[in-house]
Amino acid sequence: MTQTTFQRILVPIDFSPSAARALTLARTSFPGAQVKLLHVVDARAVSVTDYSTGGVAPVAPPVETLREEGRTDVALLQSLAEPGEEYEVLAGEPVSGILNVADRWNADLIVMGTHGRTGLAHFFAGSVTERMVRESPIPVLTVRV
Repeated sequence: MTQTTFQRILVPIDFSPSAARALTLARTSFPGAQVKLLHVVDARAVSVTDYSTGGVAPVAPPVETLREEGRTDVALLQSLAEPGEEYEVLAGEPVSGILNVADRWNADLIVMGTHGRTGLAHFFAGSVTERMVRESPIPVLTVRV
């Protein structure tokens, strides 16, 4: 049996406990591999209270809000990165963003956390990790807290 050695590992980070665990697992399970941390700001829409309709409505976030979130996220990601590790923050749809960076960076493994939502929470929120497992052309290792 041949053992596969992963050399370039992409770790999507959403600043959750499961993402922190995925990062730790990537570092400890694959010593010597290059690790890249990625945070994708979902810029498609945010929900805000819409008092005119009495509910919640999706709206595009102001550009300056995205810039400020990006600066904050870069600082957070930088604080998580160890010396020699790359990190990147981008805005977009999470799954396509992760897949694009994985392709551009030539990642051979993606290690990511899963929140373990079930029932209605999973139905409404969906799962980026689940979609990644289905759509990624490279292996995805999932970590659950």
